Amino acid sequence: MIKVRNAKPEDNDIVFDFICDLEKELFDKRVFKKIYLDNLKNKNNIYFIAWDKKPVGYLSCHVQGLLHHCGQIAEIQEMYVVNDKRGLGIGKQLLDKLKATAKKREIQQIEVTSGLKRKRAHKFYTTENFHLSSYKYVCDKY
Repeated sequence: MIKVRNAKPEDNDIVFDFICDLEKELFDKRVFKKIYLDNLKNKNNIYFIAWDKKPVGYLSCHVQGLLHHCGQIAEIQEMYVVNDKRGLGIGKQLLDKLKATAKKREIQQIEVTSGLKRKRAHKFYTTENFHLSSYKYVCDKY
């Protein structure tokens, strides 16, 4: 049975492995840990781990007050389910827990950005009542 709980500092290595797999990149573990621990300390962030005898999924979400919404908006930063557990409802459980938390915290909406190549994720979010509302532009050359 899948259980979803708040992520803890001691989950750093698990989350590190998940994010490296998600992004197909090996990050600097020391820098990653500092960012992870700093993010956990921020009361506006929501981090969940899904367990099925071992860790099988992760979701991170940052919440901020946005002037153009005149309220709190949650943005999913990362969501990951281990390869051999995809399609079993773990992502939905992570998202349902986030939706329940957002409702309790009176967050106006949940947003997510998903890379163009992640077609399966796009279908998942659409099924979960997300709709395409904007484009995200990135400037990494400055």
